[in-house]
Amino acid sequence: MNRRISIKELFGAQYVSLWEQYVDLPLVDRGYDIVDHLYIGSLLFVGLNPATGKDIREERIFEEIVETSYPKYYGPLSQLSHDCGFNGSYSYIDLLGIRCTSQKTIKEYYFSSPTFKEFCYKQLHLSIKAMELAKPKVVIVCNAYARELLKGSGFLRITFDNRIGTYRIINNESLKGTPVFLSGMISGQHALDVGSRERLAWHVNEVVKRSMKDIKKSVNED
Repeated sequence: MNRRISIKELFGAQYVSLWEQYVDLPLVDRGYDIVDHLYIGSLLFVGLNPATGKDIREERIFEEIVETSYPKYYGPLSQLSHDCGFNGSYSYIDLLGIRCTSQKTIKEYYFSSPTFKEFCYKQLHLSIKAMELAKPKVVIVCNAYARELLKGSGFLRITFDNRIGTYRIINNESLKGTPVFLSGMISGQHALDVGSRERLAWHVNEVVKRSMKDIKKSVNED
């Protein structure tokens, strides 16, 4: 079994403090949903936020990703991790723990409220710290707005590398050189079609075959 980190153990107190500090903001009083465990050195899927929006304050942290509890979402991720050569071993993290079914609503608050934007940036900082500790071999960003948030936040800088045909991280010492695939949704109504998923799996496999040492070397040569 791969080693893993616990977001609850490492950052739980910071999440509690953050939500208490901004509890009067829209959406914040709903609490948060966070996938707890991230495997070290695995395939990491990155989403935007949990697709749930209860009107009551409910703070909870998932102990595990359980495909049977949300098969329409996590099932395709598990299958893709098999297709990418990770034998079903993968991790998932949402950049934001905000419980909301509408990403459009999150974007509206993000661009209209400096305080809400500040709140999101502090969450994003915690997510990046968790990613640093997980040290994924490959990152697949499977949400369009998550891509915008990562690229525009300044926490992580990514650039396209023609040598591997995808992006890689160039500014973070813990994640530097990590290949990043900017994908569409893996599951759901707007999910990738079969051909696109097959091409993504093939591409990830090809990148993984390359020595990570070579990828790191290419970063240092820039």
